Amino acid sequence: MEIFEFDINKCIECKKILNKNPKSRIIYKNKCSYSRFIGNCTNLYHKIKPLNYKDFYERELKYAEENKHLPIEDRGLTYEEFYMLAHKYKVLLEDCTNLTYDLSIYFYALICHAIVETFVGQKKEEMIMDYISKKGFEVKKVEGKKDAKYGVDIEVIGKGQHFYLQVKPITFFKSEYPDTHEDRIEACRKREEILELEGFDTYYIIYDLDWETSQIKWVNNKNNGILFKISDLFQYEKDDIKNTIVRFDLPTEYIETLI
Repeated sequence: MEIFEFDINKCIECKKILNKNPKSRIIYKNKCSYSRFIGNCTNLYHKIKPLNYKDFYERELKYAEENKHLPIEDRGLTYEEFYMLAHKYKVLLEDCTNLTYDLSIYFYALICHAIVETFVGQKKEEMIMDYISKKGFEVKKVEGKKDAKYGVDIEVIGKGQHFYLQVKPITFFKSEYPDTHEDRIEACRKREEILELEGFDTYYIIYDLDWETSQIKWVNNKNNGILFKISDLFQYEKDDIKNTIVRFDLPTEYIETLI
């Protein structure tokens, strides 16, 4: 078994390489990214409390190795299991395409998802929660079944208001990949479902990320706030979601750097 040393740049680049192929994205989504295959990355982040990307990677491998008796969903993957999942990813993609990438491409792409993207995702949510709490609101991290079912990230209460937040990358709105379009449709469907069940709306906060510097930029709405209503982002008709959602061109002049 080869040993691939952790390298943030390789993680990012390899994920980009595989994302260029539609079949790769489908295989990754359905056969690699679910928590039963790769672990519940968010829960592991909170258990391990990493300091940076590499620290998260090293602690995750150690935690998985020490807790092999637990299901993968609860402990994450050992190095050997990451290696085998990368091999599975490679075989599945080569069976339906003419791609012949080195195994390391698949390995680093998986590490990008499990470690790098999880770390960035949790850090940005921590920043948002801190920002909103300083405005006088109570904020709660949404976890467990509600997080899994509805995809909401943060619950906000205060000043006579109660709503949920989803924190999304700018690529979620600008991408023209068919599977991303389907994800946008699903996000809107979930918004309608939670609105009907609980009576609380879901708002979006949108960020852009410079991977090289790990600098996060927040997209401002036209009132210089950071919350977007769903009607601000889409031509939206709840009874006919699939036919009315369109890609939204976010104006770059509203991007401001907060860190």
